[in-house]
Amino acid sequence: MMPIWKNCQRSLIMTAMAACMAVLNAWSSAKASSPDFLIDQNLWREVINEYSAEKAAGHIRDLSRFHRISGGSPGYLAAAAYVTDYMRSLGIFDVEVEKHTADGDKTYLKWRSMPGWEINEAELWLENTGELITRFSDIPVSVFVYSNAADVTGEAVYAGSGVSDADYDGLDVKGKIVLATGEGNAVHREAVLERGALGVVAGPPPDNTDWLYYPDLIPLHRLRSNKSLREKTTFGFSLSRIQFQRLLRFLKQGETLKLHAKVDARLFDAETQTVTAVLKGTQMPEREIIFSAHLDHYSPGANDNNSGSASLLETARTMKALIDRGVISRPKRSIRFLWVGEMHGFAGYLAKDEMIGKRGIAGMNLDMVGEDLYKTRSVLTLVRTPFSNPSFIGDLVESLIERIDGLRLSSPSGSNQRLNYRVSDFKGGSDHFMLSDPTVGVPTVNIGHDHDIFHHTHMDDLEMIDLTELKRVGIMATAAALHLADAGEESAARLATRVAAQSMKRIADQTRKNMNDLFTAAASGAHQTHMARIFEEAKIFVDIQTRVEIDALQSIEEIKTSPRLEKLTHILKDTLLSLAGLEKKKIEYLYLDLCRAHDIIPESIALSAEEKRMRTIIPRRLFRGPISQFYFEDLMGEGIEWYQDRGQRDRHWSNRRTEIVNFMDGQKTLLDIYYAVSAEYGRSDPSVYLKFIEDLEKHGLVAY
Repeated sequence: MMPIWKNCQRSLIMTAMAACMAVLNAWSSAKASSPDFLIDQNLWREVINEYSAEKAAGHIRDLSRFHRISGGSPGYLAAAAYVTDYMRSLGIFDVEVEKHTADGDKTYLKWRSMPGWEINEAELWLENTGELITRFSDIPVSVFVYSNAADVTGEAVYAGSGVSDADYDGLDVKGKIVLATGEGNAVHREAVLERGALGVVAGPPPDNTDWLYYPDLIPLHRLRSNKSLREKTTFGFSLSRIQFQRLLRFLKQGETLKLHAKVDARLFDAETQTVTAVLKGTQMPEREIIFSAHLDHYSPGANDNNSGSASLLETARTMKALIDRGVISRPKRSIRFLWVGEMHGFAGYLAKDEMIGKRGIAGMNLDMVGEDLYKTRSVLTLVRTPFSNPSFIGDLVESLIERIDGLRLSSPSGSNQRLNYRVSDFKGGSDHFMLSDPTVGVPTVNIGHDHDIFHHTHMDDLEMIDLTELKRVGIMATAAALHLADAGEESAARLATRVAAQSMKRIADQTRKNMNDLFTAAASGAHQTHMARIFEEAKIFVDIQTRVEIDALQSIEEIKTSPRLEKLTHILKDTLLSLAGLEKKKIEYLYLDLCRAHDIIPESIALSAEEKRMRTIIPRRLFRGPISQFYFEDLMGEGIEWYQDRGQRDRHWSNRRTEIVNFMDGQKTLLDIYYAVSAEYGRSDPSVYLKFIEDLEKHGLVAY
């Protein structure tokens, strides 16, 4: 027999959806979409026909020629000029180039700018045999980004990973070149800055099992670029496993290994650029749909992120072509394109544009969108907006991914592989992280690929691009932007029903996770107080999830408001609240049932001393934008080791840190923030929140 709460849940959902359909049927439109699709079918068909993955791939080929290092490097400026010239050639966009200081010292928001870096050539020679090991002009990734000028010959010694004091026990590296397998900047810090080594030669880390199958693969390394370190910075070369192991064999055979490094490069005070282009709306030009893609990175960097930058160029051309042919009119709202220096460079633009959150309705960030899924072993990933800034945009884009998946769409020049995708909770790693910060204010999803094994290596080249994947993502992004830029009452209503349906699933999923926690605790013989705490927090987490979903639903008001929409939204909101009540009853039923089965006495719990302290703290952040990892490391000094250890033990720590800051609005208590972040990423130690907030307060970033 079906439990009564399940009957109630089914009845609730059926009644709610019937009511929603009744409201939707009140709308009529000559361009009505099919019942299960949010976008006008004519628009969808025209975008599919017009968008050219081949043209996007042409831009990828052109941009891959440039070593596009953030901070005003000649390659980055050349790429920015390429984008600027192309967008101006289309003739319908207002194109501007915003300039920002890039000297390794100037800080925008909480992000230190990168310096200018120019490299003409670099070579590493094996003096023992007189042969060339690697050359920058052949493989740009083989030279550490931000290496300084050098012309030295020295003995080479092996320091293991080269990142800790233990690696240098009994090893004199002063005046020598250090071979190591650790992260390049960390090795440079320990070997060069701390111990006087001449420079660094890095091999691939032995624990990266994906790279074991590619012995010729050369990873990317970057040096820290603070202005204060400029004179002390030397150089680094990155080698493949085969190259590195050959050098180690000389040492294993007891020979003295001598290397000659010659680097023609310089670090300097520069100016970097952000390219912005706007398709002005005809009725509400002050409201914008925002595209972003980072233009910087190594050469070739075909997927990271020439694919995203090139896709935006093709999206812009597609829009112009459809407008010129009269297939669509100029949209009512504006569409803004941003080509930026990833995060550090973007901060310079955002520091000037304080009104972007007022204009921006929603955003889509494209970062690594052209992967050949089979070759790169990657998966298309949609990263949703954070709990701190909920929006409808994730559900809209997800609906288009589902549609693309059902079409078996492919490019004649691409593969016939099935789409492999997933939807992820919010995480950082690209420029959606900058825009979605509540103090910036544009809820933005990231569309990209996770787990690309050639990410940040010299093998991220044109062979790893699949034009079918490039076409799929380009069509989704273009159609979503045009749809939102022209959306009216009916579009908003259909989107509201989609958001509500997905919200129901997410609320139920929150319940499922908490019920699993109860099962696990009971099976492990947890103390009754621990069981009671899980039970009480589970109900709080369901309420938080419901609040997030209601906020996402209400974000549709950014598109359109009307009495009809208000009625529909009211019905959907009440449905979510009623569902939350039923979900909490399920949790209570399970808790009491498990208590009976395991002879546990149900109890009410009191707040711990830490939680009582957290309830008295109402933090208010004193800065705009997220905190960069480099800034946080500099701020904490030696204290960063505590947080690094935390990151090792909690895989969600960097996301928690971001969201703790995002929720500091001067209204929520630290306990409220603890519950919200725990609902988003799982339970964690409350003492961590207290330490973090106290450290931020000590450094003048937070007041309470």
